[in-house]
Amino acid sequence: MSQIYQEYFKEDNLVFFFKYDGIRNANLYTIMIADKQSLDNKLVRDTDKPYTVYSEFINRKNINKSADSMFYLFMNFSEELINKFNKNIVFVFTIEMLETISFHVNIALENERHTCTKSSVEDIEEFLSSL
Repeated sequence: MSQIYQEYFKEDNLVFFFKYDGIRNANLYTIMIADKQSLDNKLVRDTDKPYTVYSEFINRKNINKSADSMFYLFMNFSEELINKFNKNIVFVFTIEMLETISFHVNIALENERHTCTKSSVEDIEEFLSSL
């Protein structure tokens, strides 16, 4: 699965940043898509309708719809963590291409912080299930 993302990122040179912030009262999600060549060329918005914003961004940047799998990966991870820890969690998921694909996860619970950087979705899944 990681090879699919790797090929996609080589072509588009993008960074995807997804955040769920259960501490907020509204606009629980932050969606950002940035061009690594020019970080000034980024789209970012807080929302309660993450897929609507995500879709708008990929349409504005003419990104192939196959990138939707990254959004759904974030939503699945978020749902899993919310069910496991309650809604008062902050979860950040970033995907970018360095020399290889890189998945970054940051989780903030009440008195705990967890951070992980891996090169495969399977490794991120393993990390999340170990919490």
